[in-house]
Amino acid sequence: MGQASVDSPGLVLVGRYFKKRRGLATSLAKTGTSLGSLVFPYFVQYLLNTFALRGTLLIMGGLQCQMFAFALLLREPESFALERRTKTKSTNNEVAEITNPGVNIEMKLLRSISNDQKKPQTMRPRTQSESDKYAVYQRHPSRLESDSNQSFLDSLSQSRILMYLSNTDLLSSSAADVNTETVEAISNNKSEKETTDSCKHKLSNILDLSLLKNFVFILLMAIAALAIGMFLGPIYIPALMIENGANEKDTALFLTALGVSDVASRLFVGVIADLRFIKRHHIMMTSLLLGGITSQFTDYYTTFELQIVFSLIFGMSLGPYAALLPVVLADFLGQQNLGKSMGFIFCVHGACIAAYHPLVGTIKDTTGSYVMAFRVFGALCLLAVVLLFFIPNISRLEKVRQKKTMC
Repeated sequence: MGQASVDSPGLVLVGRYFKKRRGLATSLAKTGTSLGSLVFPYFVQYLLNTFALRGTLLIMGGLQCQMFAFALLLREPESFALERRTKTKSTNNEVAEITNPGVNIEMKLLRSISNDQKKPQTMRPRTQSESDKYAVYQRHPSRLESDSNQSFLDSLSQSRILMYLSNTDLLSSSAADVNTETVEAISNNKSEKETTDSCKHKLSNILDLSLLKNFVFILLMAIAALAIGMFLGPIYIPALMIENGANEKDTALFLTALGVSDVASRLFVGVIADLRFIKRHHIMMTSLLLGGITSQFTDYYTTFELQIVFSLIFGMSLGPYAALLPVVLADFLGQQNLGKSMGFIFCVHGACIAAYHPLVGTIKDTTGSYVMAFRVFGALCLLAVVLLFFIPNISRLEKVRQKKTMC
């Protein structure tokens, strides 16, 4: 839950900040995961040897808590535009008050009248203090800039007060008090209604299942379910290589080679994806095809050199899928649906990983080797490649269907 809460919002924000270089930005953001897989195994082993398990967990927990500080620095791109609009509006209001002194005089007079009327009054349409002030104001017509301002004062002093005189319950209150209370009550009711509507709107956005009616998204979820099996490879590669005669001390080298190729491939495909001479989903297809084919020959990697080569190629097949998945989702579903689609995709990833681990154990117990498990995951990747091939056609059909639905 913690990993999903960190990874998905970060990728969505990166996608909203970048448009022209979105592929490279997403690849750089995902590179941190690969770099961590290179550094932390050795670091955790050092901590275990030095501080034992309890101290290691405390130190790792402290490092994880640093994400709170970095998360506080994250901001949506719209927040900068909102700040600019607020500053501009504030500046315009200040300029208007300076250039229009008549408005200031009028507002001060109205506030003064309202304050006087909050005192207990006798039954009459206009208090003495108000009459005096109104008379003074009438003797200085230059303070009003137009006839509309004069008519506004007339309506405030006469019509709105006489409006309440027919109600005997209101005789002990001034017109300004009644008017203020009425406006406040209306504003409170409106504010409560807006708050309720806002909560309902946010809840409907969180639980929005409209994407499940999109055939392109359903196909992308199926591809994600098939391709995620490849990411179990780094967990089982050491055991597979030991089965093929590798030394236990060399297993760390295999993971290091896999991590290096993973980082390099993510950076490379990020640059290539933004050049646009190769479609992004074609790059993803190529990487999954490479991993699927390589996984079919795992029982032949019996020498140290071949095992290193396999680790490098396997890492190259993982990087492009992880780096380009958010970009491909934005390409086919739109940037506005990236957050929702990433949430569903991560749910699919989590459910499939939870199911694939017992599957690997069952295959190992049945066959006595991890070779068949890698072949199964490789076959699933090849099936994901076939589905990716039909994504553009399904996307065109979905657009036609949506246009007919709108009509």
